[in-house]
Amino acid sequence: MGEASYRALLIGVPSYKDGAIKDLPFIEQDLAELAQALDGSGYEVDVHDIEQTSRDEIESAVEIFFQEAAPGETLLLFLSGHGIHHNDTDYLVPRGALTRVHDFPGKCVPIDFGPYAERSAAGDVVVFVDACREGIDLREKGVGNVLRWSDVRVRRVGDRHYCHVYACSKGEFARYATAGQNTFSLFSRALSTLVADVSGPSSLGELEKGLQSALDQLTAEHECQRQQVRVRTESDTDTFTVFPRPQSAPPLAPGESLWARLALQHPAWNQVEESPGARLLKETVVNLVDRLHAQSLADRRLLEDDPWSPPGLAERTTERLTWLLSKVLNAEKLGLSPAEASLLVAVPFLSSAFRDRTAARALHVEPTRLTPAPGASPERVGFEQFVAANSRLARRAAQATRSGRTEGAAGIAWWLFHHWLVRHQSAEDRDDALAELLAPVREAGLAGTQAERKLVADLFDGDQLFLLLRGLLASPDFMVDRPVRRVAGASELEQDIRAQLVFALLTIATRSAIDPLALGDIVVDHLGISYAVSLPRLQETLEKATWDRLGRTRVLRAECEHPAVGLALHQQAAVLDGIFSSIDIRAATEQQLAPLEDLPAHATADEVVPALNAQGQRMYESTDLRFRLADDRIQELLMGEELYGDPALAIRELYQNALDACRYRGARTAYLRATDPGFTGRWEGSISFTQGYDDGRAYIECVDNGIGMGKRELREVFSHAGMRFADLPEYTEELARWETENVEFHPNSRFGIGVLSYFMIADDLQVTTCRLDPEGHPGPLLRVDIAGPGALFHIQEIGRGREAGTAVRLYLRDPATAPSAKDLLRRLLWIADYHVTAEDTMTGPDATPLTWLPEVLSEFAPLGVEDASAPTAARHGAPLVAATRQPTTWWCNGMGAVLADGLWCGLPSFGAVVNLTGRHAPQLTVDRKRCIGWDRDHVQRMLHTEIDALLVADSEVLRPPWLATLAEAQGYRLADAILRAAIAADHRPWGMGDHDAPPAIIGCFPADLEIPAAPATAPDGAVRPGHGRRPAGGASPAVGGRSRGDWGGRKESPWFPDSSPGR
Repeated sequence: MGEASYRALLIGVPSYKDGAIKDLPFIEQDLAELAQALDGSGYEVDVHDIEQTSRDEIESAVEIFFQEAAPGETLLLFLSGHGIHHNDTDYLVPRGALTRVHDFPGKCVPIDFGPYAERSAAGDVVVFVDACREGIDLREKGVGNVLRWSDVRVRRVGDRHYCHVYACSKGEFARYATAGQNTFSLFSRALSTLVADVSGPSSLGELEKGLQSALDQLTAEHECQRQQVRVRTESDTDTFTVFPRPQSAPPLAPGESLWARLALQHPAWNQVEESPGARLLKETVVNLVDRLHAQSLADRRLLEDDPWSPPGLAERTTERLTWLLSKVLNAEKLGLSPAEASLLVAVPFLSSAFRDRTAARALHVEPTRLTPAPGASPERVGFEQFVAANSRLARRAAQATRSGRTEGAAGIAWWLFHHWLVRHQSAEDRDDALAELLAPVREAGLAGTQAERKLVADLFDGDQLFLLLRGLLASPDFMVDRPVRRVAGASELEQDIRAQLVFALLTIATRSAIDPLALGDIVVDHLGISYAVSLPRLQETLEKATWDRLGRTRVLRAECEHPAVGLALHQQAAVLDGIFSSIDIRAATEQQLAPLEDLPAHATADEVVPALNAQGQRMYESTDLRFRLADDRIQELLMGEELYGDPALAIRELYQNALDACRYRGARTAYLRATDPGFTGRWEGSISFTQGYDDGRAYIECVDNGIGMGKRELREVFSHAGMRFADLPEYTEELARWETENVEFHPNSRFGIGVLSYFMIADDLQVTTCRLDPEGHPGPLLRVDIAGPGALFHIQEIGRGREAGTAVRLYLRDPATAPSAKDLLRRLLWIADYHVTAEDTMTGPDATPLTWLPEVLSEFAPLGVEDASAPTAARHGAPLVAATRQPTTWWCNGMGAVLADGLWCGLPSFGAVVNLTGRHAPQLTVDRKRCIGWDRDHVQRMLHTEIDALLVADSEVLRPPWLATLAEAQGYRLADAILRAAIAADHRPWGMGDHDAPPAIIGCFPADLEIPAAPATAPDGAVRPGHGRRPAGGASPAVGGRSRGDWGGRKESPWFPDSSPGR
């Protein structure tokens, strides 16, 4: 660092040779923290070697410090350790001083540096003394008054200002405290905090007041006795400048936005100003940011009632990036390209504006209305479904409204709205919003050379930017491969973007800026209640929060008025700690991340403390007391029949997880075929179940050739109860890419809790798996042995995989009571998405495997039964089936079912098999045996759409008795529509018994069906009474009355327990 007008020497004595003097190991970290704060405030700082702290070494260091001062230079000397007072002189106890000697004070360092100052060319001098501590035993010596600081006046030295600032007053001790695993001096911490605050005190007078206030707060927080800061000087404290402070920024010029100024002055430009394309990109970015600011202001006026909208988040994120680029990272090692610098400058503002724009565009869904709206738009329906999936919060909001806590109810509603946007925003809405915001870039791209236009277009590609924005919102993962991206290729402006490096820097800045919407659910869980979180106070807390340095750790400092906010900030610090740790490890081996090796290695929230009320008392007791799960007992519950009721659920979970894996691979393959002309991979999904013995051990194994798992999926999804792969950031990013090619994917299973159900029938399991990477290549082949739900995963890499997929083998606890996978699937799996086989060699001589063809109603599905989950359920007779154009709908002449992803879910249905999947999949109970919610209207639409399939020449399903029963089971509207279609097609045969007549003549009147069979016509050819009746006033034959007979109809409980459409 060049010559400065302010210089500091920090001396601390953390350890002592004399056992009667207590060591103070925390001093080293105190000095490091203060050094960083002083460095940021304009001081040139020297931290004295803690191993060179004898009396002579300390005195020599101080003397040289004064001798080498530049003319007029302000000097700051900080002393920390044990101290004593003797004969009107204060002393710092050096490392080698022994209390057993006669003249103990004579072995110490006198704190009187006036003679040094007189001989120095320095200007003002301030000496901080943090050295009167407990832990020094001098009771056996006749050294009087050794544990009191003096009240001696500090004389003025020449024309300069000179002062001593003591951590405590006469008769007091300088205290230290412990927070988490960190111990620190209260005085040193208070001083570091004030120095680091750019708007903190400048003069000695301001410093004295600020120090006392900060110290009072710290002593109260840590329940220590109060310390009175003591300043000794003959100078005017108001004219004694101790800390230089930057002048406030000039006011914005007319038409100038704060965002544009921050973008223009961003330190990233300093690293690339001489590079090709830098000036063009700087002008483009500043113009873009200026326009983003205007749009954001307009959108925020529309969103003025949104309590989650974080004021200043873009500015905070930019401030964190400024800190990283100017104070933490080495510019030469970082070596930014102009394109990388542009993204670092623009993305914080683009991210904030994009959220505002998408929220403003979606206001038509009425965010604060959490009850169903009549005539809802598709977007509103999607929002209502999301609200229904978060019913606990919806109930909380309703209760808050009834209780008059409208602010809490609004906070819950807006939280739901924002999270719905993030998870369910359509690709079209996303693209439109981003296109609106990037319009200034397109305008700028119309001018300039071809290379300049290409550079701007490549850099601001909408799809690439959205993936980056989406990744910043998701859980950060640096195991995802983000390759180097080249822009303006084959031109004089060609340059690279290290996507992983840019993502890492933006992630750190975003997470450390702390977006309130990124905090855990713990905050929204405390809205609308009697002891609620105040969202305006939360915003203030986040605005004031800082990350202080403690060695290679960043410590979050914040004062919270609610324990939920404190807990949320601890969780946020844990996330940032994981980011720092991951980068610290990977920077040693990954070229993209190597320039980030100087980042902090850890983050903690040890300085997140309760705020004080007007009486100086804590506003809450530090606690995270809440319901917790006892791991062993919860695992036993999840694995036991008490919760699920049936250990056969493990088989169903195996199938559903395999189905998801195949669907995932199918979507990835479809995307690769659509976007990569060179991709020629052929794939057809398959799932197989085998039950048998291996070396005397009974097992059930499920094998699929789906997406497979890597170490990341095993670590963060498979092993975590309740975690889904859909929660991983790479899935979110990939889903966004798939949407651009209209590739849909809807997961059905839920890893974690379902996986624990495997242990209902097995004591240990083995997984063999190979993950398919985003380019369609199989990764390493892994074998995982798990000896129980609480056991460690033993993962071995056994070579390169040839084919992606997963094999899960359950070693059965008791073969005699274990369910048969083959028999269970026979009863429950009615329609398979992919080729499925099941073989059981344990059940007897009949080991013939069962086979399910893709998207075909299974030939052994137990049609005609009320409960397919019953062990004895089997197909009755030879039911008639009519296929339709869609594999999700099949007509049948007896009892069918509504299925969930092809599986029985407890919904018997006369006359049809309907498979609900994707966004229409039913909501099931945890044991999968009962449906608690499904889209009835969608089922009716599906059946209406496939009426034509009943009219084909070889269809034997559509007959009057069947239609009469269908009318009672499914509603007259559907039955009438079928009859009208039969009349229009003159569907035959039609009638009763051996008699056939056109449906236009006979119709379908259920009362007629109860009349004994008789000839349809008289000898004279007239139609007999009772045939061809029409409903009163009806213009066409219709279905009416009630149905009874022996044609297989249900005599009780129609398909839907409540009124069906048209009833």
